[in-house]
Amino acid sequence: DCVLMLAVLHHLLVHERIPLADIIDLAARLTTEHLVIEFVAPADPMFVQLSHGRGVDYSWFTDELFEDELTKHFDVISRKELDGGTRHLYVARKRNPARFIGTDAQYAADAAALPGVNC
Repeated sequence: DCVLMLAVLHHLLVHERIPLADIIDLAARLTTEHLVIEFVAPADPMFVQLSHGRGVDYSWFTDELFEDELTKHFDVISRKELDGGTRHLYVARKRNPARFIGTDAQYAADAAALPGVNC
């Protein structure tokens, strides 16, 4: 099993205003073994465009903070810098992976528990 979260994280943070911890918790619930996730720094041109006019300071959102949150549930296998340092691609393995035996409704309920997410 591998969950991909590419160019998703900053949209959930900016558009939906979902806290980073909640996003990583959801990733952990949906992942049984591996996660590939992209960190996009606030200095990235697309992040700047996405957050323009929202009146929120995202300077707190650093790769160090992201890694601290990520490593609460995952071990980082690799980290690759992309696009001149404003993007990083992480491959991570879930700590104590357990096979999730559930239904699509349970997955949807997990996602729906986050504010602003419609399933």
